Amino acid sequence: MNRIRSIINRILLRIDLIIRAPWCLSNPIEVQLEPTNKCNLNCTMCLRSIYKRQMMDMNFEDFKYIIDKFKYVKSITLHGWGEPLLNQDLFRMVDYAHHKGIITVFATNGSLLSPNISLKLLNSNLDIIV
Repeated sequence: MNRIRSIINRILLRIDLIIRAPWCLSNPIEVQLEPTNKCNLNCTMCLRSIYKRQMMDMNFEDFKYIIDKFKYVKSITLHGWGEPLLNQDLFRMVDYAHHKGIITVFATNGSLLSPNISLKLLNSNLDIIV
C-alpha cells in the first residue's frame, strides 16, 4: 500500500511541475532541516553577524517527530545557518533517517573535521557531505 501511495505521490509531483499551480497536489519528497543555528566561525561575509535569533540545537526527539510526519520524503539535507557538526545528535539523526530509507546530506565548513569526527563520518550512514 505504501508503494502505491508513493507512486501516486510521484505522479502528483509531476502534475505539480507541469501545471505550475500555486498549491501542490503532492507531498514533499525532499526536506531541509537545520540541526543547529550555532556556528564555530564568525566569517565577515556571513549574514549571521546581523542574525539575531537565539542559538540552539534541534533535539533528536523533535527531529524524529518531524521526519515521521513526512511519509514520502526520499532525501533530507541537514544544514542551514549553523555548523551541523556542533549538534551532538547529528549522527543519531543521520542514522534514523537512513533506517527510514531516506538519503542524508549535510554541508559543513570543515573546520571541525578532526581524525575522530572524520572516522565517525566514514563509519556513519551519511550519503553525501558537502
